[in-house]
Parts: sequence; structure tokens; C-alpha cells
Amino acid sequence: MKSELFKLVFNNIIIRSNIFNQLQNEAYGPGYERYKWIQLVNLPFLLIQYDYFDLFVKHWITVGCSNYHYKQMKLKDNMGIFKVAIKFNRLNFIKCFVELNLLDLSKYSTEVIEAARRERKKEIAVFLVSTSKSDTIYDYSRDLIDACRSNDIETVKLLSPKVNKEFYEANSPLFEAAFSDNLEIVDWLLNNRFDEANLIGRTRLVGMVVNQNLMHIPDWLLSKGHIEDIVYHNRNLYLHFQPGTFQWLKTTKLKINFSSEDIDNGACSLSLDDLKWMCDHCNEQFSGMAMYNAITNSNFEVAKWLHENHNAVGSEEVDYITVNDEKETLEMIKWFHENRTDTLGLHVMDRAASSSLDIVKFLHFNRTEGCTDNAMLNALKAGHIEIFEFLKENRTEGVPNDLIEQLCADGNLAMIQYLHKTGKPNEYRNWSQAIDKAAEKSHLHLIKWIHQNTAHRCSNEAFKWALLNGDFEMVQYLINNKLCSYDLESMVISRIGSKYGDIPTLDWLLKQNIFDHAKLVECANQNYVDFIGAFFKDYHIDIIDYFNMDKLLKIND
Repeated sequence: MKSELFKLVFNNIIIRSNIFNQLQNEAYGPGYERYKWIQLVNLPFLLIQYDYFDLFVKHWITVGCSNYHYKQMKLKDNMGIFKVAIKFNRLNFIKCFVELNLLDLSKYSTEVIEAARRERKKEIAVFLVSTSKSDTIYDYSRDLIDACRSNDIETVKLLSPKVNKEFYEANSPLFEAAFSDNLEIVDWLLNNRFDEANLIGRTRLVGMVVNQNLMHIPDWLLSKGHIEDIVYHNRNLYLHFQPGTFQWLKTTKLKINFSSEDIDNGACSLSLDDLKWMCDHCNEQFSGMAMYNAITNSNFEVAKWLHENHNAVGSEEVDYITVNDEKETLEMIKWFHENRTDTLGLHVMDRAASSSLDIVKFLHFNRTEGCTDNAMLNALKAGHIEIFEFLKENRTEGVPNDLIEQLCADGNLAMIQYLHKTGKPNEYRNWSQAIDKAAEKSHLHLIKWIHQNTAHRCSNEAFKWALLNGDFEMVQYLINNKLCSYDLESMVISRIGSKYGDIPTLDWLLKQNIFDHAKLVECANQNYVDFIGAFFKDYHIDIIDYFNMDKLLKIND
């Protein structure tokens, strides 16, 4: 009952329009954060995703719909749109494309059939195989994988002889069954299926199931005789050091040894007790990377232990330190300063500037290495004005030339406002490029503030990016406020000539009387492609393909 009521309400075009006027959808990139109804009906990807077949037919297929010829060009052999229909299992759209010959199956049958199989859309795959009259034999490999995942052992037994494919280990029936903890199927596969993953991938399987927190499977494999009772080396298991791993290592019947590289990696994040246990099961000499990793990842207890017990092992220059806990990291840096002779790199203060004023001050007053101009940038990016002001007053490195540009790329309006309020005239450069960068990243709120509160302006690059992103609101704002007002014809023609041209945006632009009509037509003629011809045909403007005309004239001569 609820489902029927929902359909009745949602299929009402007025209600549906009001809903989508407020829709937030970021799945298709920054240019489509807010949709209006006029944009939705001109985006076939979304009409397919939400299964609006009636609207798709009305606004894209029906002869005489707006921009009909241009839309037909955009749909023709458009694999991106076709694969969206496969992804969302829209057989009705698939049949429509095929019946109207919008996809040439004689050329693309193999690709689309494979796409349907990859997405596990069996009904679509069967339709495409039958419709294309392809000689492709149905591949049961993905059905076998599905059966391994769903613990359907009878289907596994039925399909396994029909699938001779050599699988990559992690995607093999064996591994998929193990990841789903379907041990009856794992047992059957190991006894009856002899592909590469089953024969030589068993050791790798041990590490992968442990990394999936399926700690009971390795001992089960050992008890069933599927793996040998030998000493295993982690360089073959690739164990991840995660919560629960060491508890399993200390109780498992498997014997596992570790390498110096494992110790190096473990020093990044392991507790001291776990690292000591690993060291007891390592027969190799430590390298300097263990100390380096402990320091750079602020693993203080491990760093002190390595220093006290393996002091002969030096480390490389410490070029950064990750601040996990400000107080503990500051304590570690003070200890490092008093006990180690290693050099700290410039980027240590750079990184600290994004999180801790106390660490920045200690490094400034006690160390000689200094920082780079990225320190002040990092402080602003993280919103730490007090760190930025301290660096500005006490350091001489300054800021990067593209400071404003980077902040605009991040959409960091608060810091742009702060610099505008506190900076000296022309203290920060490249405002034009910065506003262009904001347009590239679709930060309209930032462009509006800069336009309304400063004298800085953008270049035509902003308009180009707005077009490329299909950012209708950005294009409207730039044009309505005359922020970009010259030599736009070539950009518009370039976008019309692309199958990715945004129809509502292009249609709105042509109706604003902002272009030199003669120049627009001349540019279209000189850059003729079929998309351009189809687009202007819907506006009753004839575009001449001069390139082909010249060839015809030469033939006639």
C-alpha cells in the first residue's frame, strides 16, 4: 500500500519537480551540487538513475523536443550513458537504445555485454547477447563467484566445471568463499578445483583472511591439512598490523617469522609490547628506518625503546612529523632535541603549522632548521590564524606566490576574508588566477564575495571552467555581472562541439544576446564537427562544414 501511494505521489510531475528543486546530489561532481528541474530533464544520466523513462522519452527521444538533433548526437553510441543504464539495471532504457539504433551493437556488443556481466546484470546480459546475435558464449565465472559468496554449494558444484578461467587470487572462487566465511565451500574447492589460486595461493590466503579479521580460518586450514605445518614468513603472508592481529599471532598454531622490513613498518603504529613480540620473532638486523618511522609517526614509546636498545642504528633526516596528539608529539620533539643528533627537515615545522602553535614555537626558539613558505600556507588552510600571525612576525620565509590561489581552490572563504581585512594593499598576489581557480572548483560563494567586496576580477578562464563543469549558476553569475564579457564565442563553440556540452547552459547563453552573431557563426563554421551542426540546426542556423566543402571543390576541379 505504501509503495503504491509513493508511486502515485512521486509520479506527479509537479510534486516531483518541487522535490528535485531542492535535491542535493554530489555524485556527478561539483558542477551538479544543486539541481533545478530544467537541469534534471536535460541530464540523461540522472533520468536513467531514477528510472524516469517517460521523461527521458519526452525530453530526449520525441521528435520536436527542444535541442532534438543535438540530443540525438549526444546519445548516439554514448557508452557512458549506456553503462549507467546497465549499472542501475534499466532494461527498459537498454531496449529503447537498441530499438532506436542509438547504440551500434555490431561495433560495441562485446564491450556492453562484458559491462553487463561485470555489473552482474544477468537479464541485461542475456538480452544483449540474444539481440546482438553475438557468438559469445555465456561466461558463468561471475555466477560462480556469487554462489561462493552466498554459500550456495550446490550451484558451486554445478558451475565449477563450466568455468576454466584463471582468476587473480583475490577475486578467485576460493578467496571469495573464504572472505564470506563459507568454509564448506572452501573445503570443496580446495579438494576439487585446481586453478592457480587453489594450488599456489594458499599461503597468500592465510594472510588475506587474517587481514579480513577472519582469524579462525588459518588454524582451520591447518587442521584440515590444506596448508603445511611449516614456518611461514610474513613477506609471503603480507599481514597488516591492525587491532586483533597480535592477539591472534600469540595464540595461533602457525609459526610465523618477521623481517627487518616488518619491524620498520611496525614502528609506525604498533604498541611497544607488540613491537617487542615481533622483534622476538625476527632473525634479521634492524635498519635505521624503524627509528625514522617511529619519530615521523609520533610513536614516542617505541622511539625511546629503539634509542635505548638499538642506539647504534642511526636514522635518516627526519623530514616530517605527524602530529597525532599535540601534547605527546611536543614531548617527543623535546626528547628528540635533547637525546638525538639527527637533523629535522624543514617540513617538520611546515606540518606543525597546521595543528600546533606550541610545537611551532619550540622549533622556532630551539632548532635551527627552520621551515619553508608552506608553513604559513598550512596554518591558513587549517584555520590557525594565531600560528599564521606568529610565523609572520617571527619568520622570514613568507608565503607562497600562489597562496590566494590555493585558498580559493579549497573554497576557504574565512581565510580569504581574513587576509583581505588584515593584509596590506597588493600584499598577496595572483588574485585573478585565484578567482579562476575558484571557478574551476565551483566555489560560487567565494566568487560572489570577492566580486562584491573587492576590486579583484577574474579572467576568461573562469568562464571556461564554468562551461567545462556544466556549472549553470556559475555561468549565469559571471555573465550577469559582466565578469567575463569578451571573446567568449570560441569557448562556447568548443563546448558545443563536445558531447559533454551542458544543454541548459548552452541554450541559456544563446538566448542572452551577448555574442557577436557573425563571429559566433564564423567560429562554428571554422571549427565544424557534427555536434556543432546538430546543435545549431535546432536554432535554424545553418553551419557550413568548410573542410568537407573544400575537399568537394577540389574533387570537382
